[in-house]
Amino acid sequence: MLFDAVRRANTAIDEGDPSSPALLGAVDEICRAVGLEMRRGAEASGADEAIDALVDRREQARAARDFAGADRIREELAAMGVVVEDTAAGPVWHKA
Repeated sequence: MLFDAVRRANTAIDEGDPSSPALLGAVDEICRAVGLEMRRGAEASGADEAIDALVDRREQARAARDFAGADRIREELAAMGVVVEDTAAGPVWHKA
């Protein structure tokens, strides 16, 4: 049901349907009822861009062998609820 509602709301937005705000409100309500948090596009991408920038700064610090600086950035990310995993392909982050 939730995924159907999201699909209908996305279609309404894409088609310029005037009912899209009501559909979005219903989807938001359903999400909150089951403990999910909806993030709007600009809000989500802005947060992700900030995290990506911090992860990049941390990688630059590590490359410069500034391990104390890299640790400070990791702590800053952790305070934001972000976990950084160092892999062979480079760092990967996710929200805790």
